[in-house]
Amino acid sequence: MQRRKFLAGTAVALSPAIAGCGGDDSGNGNGNGNGNGNGNGGGNGNGNGGMTTTDGNGMTTTDDGGMTTTDGGGTTTTEPPSELTVTLASSTFDPIEAHVAVGGTVEWVNEDGYGHDVTSAQYSDSAESWDYSESLSGGESVSRTFDSAGVYEYYCTIHGESTMCGVVLVGDVSYDGSLPCRDGGNGTNY
Repeated sequence: MQRRKFLAGTAVALSPAIAGCGGDDSGNGNGNGNGNGNGNGGGNGNGNGGMTTTDGNGMTTTDDGGMTTTDGGGTTTTEPPSELTVTLASSTFDPIEAHVAVGGTVEWVNEDGYGHDVTSAQYSDSAESWDYSESLSGGESVSRTFDSAGVYEYYCTIHGESTMCGVVLVGDVSYDGSLPCRDGGNGTNY
């Protein structure tokens, strides 16, 4: 009699496990499996058609090439992208302050229906002395690759430095200068 009770109890206990082996093989699962905690992350769209991916080591990479790292102590470091676009629209450079990695490329795109240029300048002592001047008709673009770390200031000679200027920060640098086109042309940073 004991043997029958044992077999009946075993059959009841194994029923759910055996039932899980059955079913169709149509592949209609919901795909909601969770990660195993080994640090492998996934990506998610950022709303602008871009992609942001985070791995298990706190490294976040965005589609513009920029990288943000957060260490175990909560310190966040952001590395500049390798490519950046500056638009020329309504006689302004946007962004006025662009940051790229050493060896990175900046592309200036003229979205106005009239001409502009991008001409090197040197407003602050921390700025590099560089030689660059390119004209752009409406709808055209020009680009430059920056191989050395530093601060590179520029302006549009057509519209003047108090109206249309900008700066490219290359590598691990900060900008403590004052652009003549900021704050209505009086040169103070906003």
